[in-house]
Amino acid sequence: MYGEYFGLRTCGTGSGYCASYLYLFKEITSQKSLKFIPENYWSSFITAQDLTSKIELKKDELIMHYKLEKGELNDSLDFKVNETKIFDVKFIFKNKRWITTEKSKFDGLDIEL
Repeated sequence: MYGEYFGLRTCGTGSGYCASYLYLFKEITSQKSLKFIPENYWSSFITAQDLTSKIELKKDELIMHYKLEKGELNDSLDFKVNETKIFDVKFIFKNKRWITTEKSKFDGLDIEL
């Protein structure tokens, strides 16, 4: 439970990639009718990226506080961070789904919305 919302977290993995997405809803409905909220991911394609988040939920407004670290993996698979970006994305619960007008903040990231 997230406040008055039920939550479902899905995870996906592949070669050099793993991610989790959060679905928040008030009523039982099909997963296909919901919009997911990116929660975090790790990608080691070309430039390694680590996206993490913190959730701030207030009634029908959700703010995801993201931290993106970009860098390189050395031969020992240690992650050396070269760049850090911190940004927030606001989602609004409307018509039984979470929407945002800030999709452009995900441009260049390994996330599909």
